[in-house]
This record gives sequence, structure tokens and C-alpha cells, in this order.
Amino acid sequence: MDRYKKLDNIANSIHAASRINSIRNSRLLRDDDSNIKNNNISTLYEILDTIAHYSPQSYRDSFSQRLYECKSCSNVYRDLKQHLKTSDSRRNGTDFYLKALETLAPVLGNRERSMLDKIRRIYEIINS
Repeated sequence: MDRYKKLDNIANSIHAASRINSIRNSRLLRDDDSNIKNNNISTLYEILDTIAHYSPQSYRDSFSQRLYECKSCSNVYRDLKQHLKTSDSRRNGTDFYLKALETLAPVLGNRERSMLDKIRRIYEIINS
């Protein structure tokens, strides 16, 4: 590794530390002023996104991809939890379960998505 690349990595580390510190301080100030509960997950994602942005090029793409997958799983979990929380257990019909399966779609693989599409088509045929 040449000197310029090392210096670039050091400078990026300093920039990342500064950005992380400003993110943390802005969240603390916002919480003190408005008494709004801090959303720790969004703060963590913002910090990890900063680290991914300033990481060395050899790690940047894979780190960003893993962060995207993590955000996607977190969003699916939150949406599914909300869907299950708002359900009425007396009226949980096939619509309820189909919606729950569709909520999982962003984290499914190709084979599972194809199965979900087939389930959706069968459901539409039965209900038409």
C-alpha cells in the first residue's frame, strides 16, 4: 500500500469520526430540546452508513451491501410486527395471511418470491 493510500485512509477515518461525533451530538441536543425519545436504530444506521461511506474502497461495496440487507430485514420486521399488532384475531382470514407473506417479500430469495407469486395467483383465482 503506498503512502497516499494510507494517508487517504487516515483522513477518511478522521472524517468518519468527526461525522459520527456530530451525529451523536445532534441526537443528544435534539433529545434535550424536544424530549422526544431517541430512535437508536436510525442513529445506528446513520453511523454505520457513515462508516461504510468512509471505509477503504476494498471494503466499501460489501459493507454497504450488508448494511442495505440489514436495513431491509429491519424494515420487514417492523412492518410485520405492525401488521400482526393491528390484526383482529377474530377476522384473520386469508387476506391477513397473504398480506403477512407479502410483507416478507423484500427479504425472500428468488425461489421464495416465485412461490409467493404462485400463492397470490391461486388466491386471486379462488376469489374471482
